Amino acid sequence: MAVMNSLDRAGVTDQGPGVAELERLCGFRGELYRCLGRRADELFELTEALLCAEGPVQTLVGLCLTPEHRRGHGALYDGLNCATVDADRLREVLAAQPVLRMFGNRIVLAVDAGHQSATMTLDLYGHLLNDQLDEVADAMDAARAAEASARRPAATVAALPTGRSAGRPVG
Repeated sequence: MAVMNSLDRAGVTDQGPGVAELERLCGFRGELYRCLGRRADELFELTEALLCAEGPVQTLVGLCLTPEHRRGHGALYDGLNCATVDADRLREVLAAQPVLRMFGNRIVLAVDAGHQSATMTLDLYGHLLNDQLDEVADAMDAARAAEASARRPAATVAALPTGRSAGRPVG
């Protein structure tokens, strides 16, 4: 089975920086592709289009217009209607990925929620945190302000402390 590969490996040598990370990404992409059944190529392209789109995706047609989606809009709807995904295998693949930690060994989550403020995001997801709401809200507002000044698509990175959250151990 061939795995679609749109990663640009030009200029990457076997000894250069980032080679291990690129190989890990390629391995993950291969495992992700193997989780897809019928219409795997289309689902894979849709995933890439969704992840690479400039800003929040408003419509399915908008996904068709990204460079990563090389097929027509008919393939998009066919993929969404007829595709299959091995959810158990996907769960295993995702669970096997390393947890990114930064900022004093805190778990880092990237969220492209498209919300106008941290308050709106926390209204939806705040129940997942116990007493760190103010800290997370400040971090989200700072990240959104930095991105607005850089004129990049809206995305927020929040560093969550390790410990207990929503009654379950974290980290």
